[in-house]
Amino acid sequence: MSKISLRIFLVAVAATFTVPAFTVPALAQEFRAGNIIVTHPWMRATAKAKFAATVLFDITLTGTEHETLLGATSPMAGVVDIREAATFDSIYRSVRVEKAQIPPGSYRLSSDHIHLMLLQAPILEEGTTVPVTLLFENAGELEIQVPVLNLRAMDPRPPL
Repeated sequence: MSKISLRIFLVAVAATFTVPAFTVPALAQEFRAGNIIVTHPWMRATAKAKFAATVLFDITLTGTEHETLLGATSPMAGVVDIREAATFDSIYRSVRVEKAQIPPGSYRLSSDHIHLMLLQAPILEEGTTVPVTLLFENAGELEIQVPVLNLRAMDPRPPL
């Protein structure tokens, strides 16, 4: 192996083992309002301004009653949509929905189901935090702090 190839290999190995350091903030956060616990919020950095950014997190709803997520806001976005993944004519789309029913127990927002989408946002850089205020029908408002991870970050959340 040449010196250049070895150097590239060592840099790649080092980069592989440093990625978990960027996921720690997303794993350590918990936010509460009423019977709602929001954990593991995270999002990816964006490469362009006005580019959509997906916000993901886990919700634990204690008790036996459903809760409804009515909307969200953020000072970092012109609009925050609740979105649901759907397929139309074999084409995957993220479709805006008015609200999302949250069942009792643990629920995961994911890009292939219900998620939040920040629109009209500036470039969101890795290592920053974005405040997002969630509005629930019964629990009211809950502000969460969403860490911005690497543009290519994999979902850092542990299995539900």
